[in-house]
Amino acid sequence: YAVDKFYLYSLAWLDVSDCMLIVPNVPNMKNWEESHGTLKEIESAKNIGIPVFYSVTEMCKYYGK
Repeated sequence: YAVDKFYLYSLAWLDVSDCMLIVPNVPNMKNWEESHGTLKEIESAKNIGIPVFYSVTEMCKYYGK
C-alpha cells in the first residue's frame, strides 16, 4: 500500500513539472533502469509531453543555459 501511494505521489508531481531529470546511477544502489517506479515516471512524462533528461548538461542545452 505504501509503495502504491508513493508512486501516485511521484506521478502527481509530473503534472506541475517543466521537465524530468533522471539521476545518474550510483554505485551500490539500484539502477534507475531497473526501477519500475522510475520507468513508469519516464513513460508518464513522455505521454504528457514533459521532456526527460539524462544529464544536467543535456537539460541545460535544451533550455539554452
